Amino acid sequence: MPATSDATPAPTIVVEPEPAPPDTLAAVMERLQADTTLRPTRRRDLLSAVRRIVEVLERPPETISADQASLRHLIAAATSKLTHLDRKTRSNLFANLRAALVWAGSRPLGRPSGPLSPAWAALAGPALPKALTIGLSRLLRFLSHAGIDPQAVTPAIFDAFREHLDRTTLGRDPYPAFRAAVRAWNAAQETIPGWPSVRFEPPRDMAPAVTMPASLVADIEDYLRWAGNDDPFAETTKAKPLAPSTVALRRRQINGAFGVLVEAGRVPETVAGLVDLVEPATLKTILRAYRDPGERGLTVYGRSLAGVMMSIAAEWVGVDHAVAYKAIRKALRTRDEGMTPKNAALIARLRDPETRSRLLNLPRTLVDEAARWPKGSPRAAVQMQLALAIEILLKAPMRSINLIGLRLDKHILRPRGPGGVIHIRLDATETKAKRAQEFELAGESRALFDRFLAAFRPILADVDCPFVFPGDDRRSAKAQSTLAKQIVEAIARHVGIHMTVHQFRHFCAALLLERDPANVHVVKTLLGHASVTTALRYYARLDAVQAGRVHDRILEEIRAETKAPRRGRR
Repeated sequence: MPATSDATPAPTIVVEPEPAPPDTLAAVMERLQADTTLRPTRRRDLLSAVRRIVEVLERPPETISADQASLRHLIAAATSKLTHLDRKTRSNLFANLRAALVWAGSRPLGRPSGPLSPAWAALAGPALPKALTIGLSRLLRFLSHAGIDPQAVTPAIFDAFREHLDRTTLGRDPYPAFRAAVRAWNAAQETIPGWPSVRFEPPRDMAPAVTMPASLVADIEDYLRWAGNDDPFAETTKAKPLAPSTVALRRRQINGAFGVLVEAGRVPETVAGLVDLVEPATLKTILRAYRDPGERGLTVYGRSLAGVMMSIAAEWVGVDHAVAYKAIRKALRTRDEGMTPKNAALIARLRDPETRSRLLNLPRTLVDEAARWPKGSPRAAVQMQLALAIEILLKAPMRSINLIGLRLDKHILRPRGPGGVIHIRLDATETKAKRAQEFELAGESRALFDRFLAAFRPILADVDCPFVFPGDDRRSAKAQSTLAKQIVEAIARHVGIHMTVHQFRHFCAALLLERDPANVHVVKTLLGHASVTTALRYYARLDAVQAGRVHDRILEEIRAETKAPRRGRR
């Protein structure tokens, strides 16, 4: 029916135009200061990040472009001025900078988001392990966004992806993300049916960019077979065979050393065997690539690589470079062995009674939080899972890989029956020092374990799942990185500190030494170190601090006992 002339006209909708993106960091700061919707603390953090970058770039904010692609290259050229910051601080700085730019209206970097294309979603479905899903996340979204289906992937795509990462990564080196994607792609190509057959040449720390001489390849493989041979009846074997994971690491380290040497100008054909890699002058050339910009010495990886190459020279090559290696060790200026400054700072913070109390009572806090959620809620179950994990770390400070691998049918023992003390036993083959460990959970710890097992774990796991901490698929163990991240976030939220799973070991050692500075043997047993020397090496300074406190307390007690009465004035 045609509209009549007296029909009510449609209302006019006025759409406010979006403000133009800020062109400089000065404009970004002006918009943040004028935005009344921001919480004061959030505004402070965002403005602080922008001002910090302005200081680093040493230019007026009016002259610094707010375009993120341009800003990335300016920051990359000035990263040497941020080397004094630890990784977490740098990460927070750039996260706040990125948030400030986006909040102020700057166009975000071109990171593809949203669901995968149907072709990639079908291929990267439930069959893809979680570790590979994480490693491939950005690559698969890049391919989906570009409209590249699995059958269209070519080696050139990886070069384009690397350029994409270089353009869209603000404030940090994009190479680790590229390396992780390549590793995950090649692993999927080997294990996932139907995965594209294209295989990309791995980055240099996995395999060299140029072909190794056949004699060097053969020498490396012979060495690794020898180093990892755990057959006690073999004619020749390493005194202490390397674990498979260490053998894999050792291969990457050797490959990386060769790649660095070739990049430095060495002709590949002149490196005929490991004997050439461990030659003192050659080793110096390799190690120069791993200098720590914040110190005169090497990075942690560089110091590890130096030790590996020297051990290969002694154990496998059989050459005597003792004098030259002594000079290299002296030049490395290796930091004093013991706790790192980061760990020492954490222990210092945990000496504060209030902070320590919040950490020790964190499992109870999480249990109380879980009680606020409806019965049967997955969120409450995850909260109880975190409470139990932290309680175990406080009572049984094991490594993260052992925590996530705990199985009900293997590691959890109840020698006194269902209502008795719980024993957690780790076999010698499962620990770093190859020594069995056993811990007890009694009292509140046992009650928390049983409560989680009965009321909350069934929400997260299938009946036949053997793992204490089940993963998303309800059958296998939870991803180690996921549990670790959740623990770190829970501690940050409730205790106000950054503390990793591994740092529970340092904290528990500190508690023991605080009560008795002579408890190094107990620390060694609790943490599963191979010898008391290891415990002494890591905790000698901490031990000395506690010993000094005991001495001070005794001294004051003696003073009080022997203090003569003060004479009055004459």
